[in-house]
Amino acid sequence: MRALGLDLGSKRIGVAVSDSDGRVATPTEVVHRTGDRQGEHRALADLVEEWEVEVVVVGIPYSLDGSIGPMARAMAAEAVELARVLGTRSGVSVETYDER
Repeated sequence: MRALGLDLGSKRIGVAVSDSDGRVATPTEVVHRTGDRQGEHRALADLVEEWEVEVVVVGIPYSLDGSIGPMARAMAAEAVELARVLGTRSGVSVETYDER
């Protein structure tokens, strides 16, 4: 199962794609934040289709004690938004991953 990994930042979104077995991910590109969240999500949806991805994994930066800070909260909320876009457009699920 091919996965697309996302590292959501305030200025850039890091993108990595796994091999077809889902074992090894390789960084592929960076999507620069433009202030147009819908446009950014469309660009990510294009990558999902281009790479024939089955699942998108969004890293969430929990604090070392497991608490959810402002950045983690914002990224979790964006993961929900992205899930709506990708679910509607390509039927791909979005999962979150604890980056600790």
